[in-house]
Amino acid sequence: MSKLYLYSIFHGNLNYSSIPQESYQEIIDKCYWPILDAVNNFKFKTGIEFPTNTLDKIKNIDPLFIEELKKTIHKKKCEIICSSKEQVVFPLVPEDINKINLQKGRDEIQKRFRIKCETAFINEQIFSSGLIPLYITENFKNIILIRDWLLNFSLDPKKKDFTPAQIFYKNKRLNIIWNSYFTYKQFQKYIAGKISKLDYIKFINSHKQKNDSCLPLYGSDMEIFVTNP
Repeated sequence: MSKLYLYSIFHGNLNYSSIPQESYQEIIDKCYWPILDAVNNFKFKTGIEFPTNTLDKIKNIDPLFIEELKKTIHKKKCEIICSSKEQVVFPLVPEDINKINLQKGRDEIQKRFRIKCETAFINEQIFSSGLIPLYITENFKNIILIRDWLLNFSLDPKKKDFTPAQIFYKNKRLNIIWNSYFTYKQFQKYIAGKISKLDYIKFINSHKQKNDSCLPLYGSDMEIFVTNP
């Protein structure tokens, strides 16, 4: 019997212009902590990603969260994913600035959590082919990227599933782990009570194929999941 492999990544960023500084503590308490608790309390492994400037803000407000995140990573309950130091749209920024931003983000993640980071979450999930050499020369093995947006000029537009793809540049390989607007919005609808549990399970099962396949359950913001005491 074929298997459907499910995966997720939760992205956090306190540096949105719409988030006032006085709300940072509330977001950490009501959004970030409940997700970390869910990872620790259930048989559930996920990816978690923060720009390192957001990690700095969290550490200043709630250093215990950072310590608990470290423990969770080293227990292999979650994987920390890199993006950059500052959350910017790379295709709109000069190459040399992107290089410094990516390097600083990765180096700080590796130093802070004492891990080797080989997977990057594309900022704002907006990509261009000119970024391929950047991630390859910076020795990333995997990037996480929205497939829906890429379908207009996909490597394989006829491919309907989310099986990882590969890009080659100067005899070096970069793996693509697919994210999806549509699938993460379905997850948000389920959490918000807009669709039933049964309908959501039917949606997941509809992606099962004859051969083993993949489905990204979630790949977006943590801040929309607000848990009230």
